[in-house]
Amino acid sequence: MRTTATMLLLTAFACGGGARESSREPTPQENTPVAAAPAAEPAAAPAAPAPAAAPEEAAATPAASAPGTAVAKADLKMVSGDKSLGTITFEKADKTININGQFSGLKKGQYALYIHSKGDCSDKGKKVGDHLNPTKAKHGPPASAMRHAGDFGNLTFDKEGNATFEMATDSITLEADRADGVVGRAVVVHARKDNAKGSAGAPVACGVVMLDGASDQSAPTRSSYTGATPSPASATAK
Repeated sequence: MRTTATMLLLTAFACGGGARESSREPTPQENTPVAAAPAAEPAAAPAAPAPAAAPEEAAATPAASAPGTAVAKADLKMVSGDKSLGTITFEKADKTININGQFSGLKKGQYALYIHSKGDCSDKGKKVGDHLNPTKAKHGPPASAMRHAGDFGNLTFDKEGNATFEMATDSITLEADRADGVVGRAVVVHARKDNAKGSAGAPVACGVVMLDGASDQSAPTRSSYTGATPSPASATAK
């Protein structure tokens, strides 16, 4: 009996103890939920490669331009009345100077055309000096190799009073520092046709050769020969 009672007592004690254990309130530390560990931040995406630097644009190299073509002209006016007779142009080519002129206002016939050494058309063209003649040659027709550099033969006016002139020559240049340069010199149309002596009468029209674009004030006036003496010249009438 004692053994049985003892076992019952032990059993009851065990059951009571378990109840007390289960009824214990949790401590604050036990009641606080454990915070979940923060999720690891995703690894940063690899930086995009920097765009390749655009190759530096090559500096634009201007295309080699053709050398500027030197052009000069003379506007001829009548020495009496100052009326325009026309314009003659001088354009530098490879080895020659191409001369072209358009004229209007004289009676039908031939009139000598010369370049003179001085560029002064005042006093009715009486101050233009001698023919341009740096080689000290004799007067001659344009086709002659031995002639004045300024001997250009004749202008031939038709019945309507018009004339044209075309010639290619190496007897002159457009360089101001040469004895055969025509810039600043006078182009003169004379009253009579050219002859063997180059004495074609008084001037009837005159104009000073100027580089194209130059004003009357900026045109050099050539009063004497300067620079190199050229070789004998040749000319081809067109």
